[in-house]
Amino acid sequence: MDKRKVILSALLASVVYLVIGYVFYYVIFTDFFARNAGSAVGVYRGEMIVWAVFLAQLAMGTLTALACTYAPTPGTIRDGMKIGAWIGLLVGVATAFDGYGVSHVQNLLATVADATLWIVRASIAGGVATWMLDKEQT
Repeated sequence: MDKRKVILSALLASVVYLVIGYVFYYVIFTDFFARNAGSAVGVYRGEMIVWAVFLAQLAMGTLTALACTYAPTPGTIRDGMKIGAWIGLLVGVATAFDGYGVSHVQNLLATVADATLWIVRASIAGGVATWMLDKEQT
């Protein structure tokens, strides 16, 4: 596999995670998560630290791109979306329920919604990563 394609795939998947995450959490579902907050107060920053958020998305994009790169399946966009969905399920459930289990940041409904949004985000990122890799053409 061409290393440039893997790097570009990781970067593109990272941007997908960042953009979709912003749209989901700061545009579409802002009110939902505000209504389903736990009893913790003052835990969210007024403004996000962009470099830290991008670093987290870069890690997720790289994980997704590598999973799509080394998957034994042919490498269609649909295959990438399936791989991404599994990554989103595992990472989303792990992070959302770990946070729910140790904090009062959000209630159970918001925890389940957060894990579900992870699946959607990762599925799209996996499809985009696989598209960028263009494995079937190599």
